[in-house]
Amino acid sequence: MTAYAPYSAAMRVGQGFNSYTQSICIDNAVVFEAPKYAKPAAAATAEEAAAAGGPPRQVVDYAAGFVEKLSDVVEATNLSPSASIKSGSIGNSGKGGGGFIDCDKAFAPLMLRGGGFKEAHLNYLVHTKVLMHPPSQQHQETLRFQKLKGMPNTSEAFNAVFGDCFISGFLEGGEFTALVSLRFWDDGEGSMAGKEGRALAKLALSPRSGDEEVTAARKALTEKAEVSVNVSWAGGGNIKDEGQWDIDSILSIAARFPEMVSRCPQRIAAVLTKYTTLRSFLEQMPGIVPLDYDNTVLYSGDLLDAYMEYKHMVRQLNQMLADPSAYVESTFVSREEAAELKPIRLLPSELDDAKTYCRTQMLRIVKEVDNIAKNPALAMDEEHIPPFMSAELFRAMLPVTVLFLRRKMKRACEPSAQQLTLTRRYMFLAPKS
Repeated sequence: MTAYAPYSAAMRVGQGFNSYTQSICIDNAVVFEAPKYAKPAAAATAEEAAAAGGPPRQVVDYAAGFVEKLSDVVEATNLSPSASIKSGSIGNSGKGGGGFIDCDKAFAPLMLRGGGFKEAHLNYLVHTKVLMHPPSQQHQETLRFQKLKGMPNTSEAFNAVFGDCFISGFLEGGEFTALVSLRFWDDGEGSMAGKEGRALAKLALSPRSGDEEVTAARKALTEKAEVSVNVSWAGGGNIKDEGQWDIDSILSIAARFPEMVSRCPQRIAAVLTKYTTLRSFLEQMPGIVPLDYDNTVLYSGDLLDAYMEYKHMVRQLNQMLADPSAYVESTFVSREEAAELKPIRLLPSELDDAKTYCRTQMLRIVKEVDNIAKNPALAMDEEHIPPFMSAELFRAMLPVTVLFLRRKMKRACEPSAQQLTLTRRYMFLAPKS
């Protein structure tokens, strides 16, 4: 099975690679030997085909839609959840910076940091991926596994040095990703943050250009919501003129991106091939079983969401410590319920302890990523208990605001009386009226 990883300038053909952590291992794990024979006629045919020009062959993948969790963004863009946890940002591979979505930026209010995935009412992801297909080669190079002398002949040593696969090539093309975050202004009723706002956003984000209804919806959206965008692209050259990004420019460039990539493609991904596909590996390393991470995606996505949720709670606790007078104890729960759930009181000592606890849970999640990297079977073990507390359960113990309660209730479609009772049970503290 062939997999792919985001391209990094440090990658080289033949390097060992860990597909779970997306980290580079030993160099020249596999060497590429030229074929013993070649047909000049075939090479001439390829040159003639290149000189003839014509439209380039492309494979275009376009996706757009609302996303609820950051793990949805990672899944849609074919990124690694574990790599996002370890690096503290989403989509930073090969970009030489802080990434497409920084963890801190993902939790900041829109009006403060220009991001705010967690604070937004709606998040809309636009993703376009273009792959350029070169002419097929009739004669492939011979791949030969290169054993490391002196290395212990154990699976543990092999996986630590060589990883679970190797880089067998690169894909050229382009990739465009845009995340539009919307936070509606409070209208007193919360209708815009519910179905009404979602319907307006869906119409405004429609790719139809020149439609009067869509144009009116986009104008209404800018008046009723704060719009923030995160944009990242590779390939295509300078795809946009000077000026700020907005909904019109994002959708327009996403539609024209394949044409831009045809003029200026670049490497966007590394092709990963498993060692077990090589005859030379099976001959030289009998009994060695490389790690298999194929079934770790779901659990890793849950780890990413929990990590991000705890990161968000740390920021909220800092806000509570900075201005504790803005909150008072609520009378929504009885003493019996409060004793059972043990809500965190609005005291500096308890809030600071809660912040320390959140950071401890984040470290445990990072440690769990390391454990899965060494033993992928943990992700599929039904009896394995995650070594950290559920982020949703811990959030139920925190002081909450009315805005938090509204957001939870708006995302529920016509909540029942039982759901409302459960929400009220978790509302221990509320702002002063």
